[in-house]
Amino acid sequence: KGGVLGGSLIQGTLRVGDEVEILPGLGSKQHPERYKEPIRTRVTSIVSGGKSYEEVHAGGLLGVGTSLDPALTKSDNISGKIKTHDEKTL
Repeated sequence: KGGVLGGSLIQGTLRVGDEVEILPGLGSKQHPERYKEPIRTRVTSIVSGGKSYEEVHAGGLLGVGTSLDPALTKSDNISGKIKTHDEKTL
């Protein structure tokens, strides 16, 4: 099981299987304060209101299961914006 991200879909559609990019991402080892590397992952599940969905549209709060290491999503380590493959923002 992977890490879970929480948030709201601002526009568009999010589907299980979509690839998402998390921005600003993580700092590089050489220059953590100056350069952030985006994180790419795949959506493995979507939950809203206690129900699982294969696809969701804008609005409401979501729990988005990913293929990320759960340690990365712990304690808001990667808070930021997420963009899907079609440039929609979560």
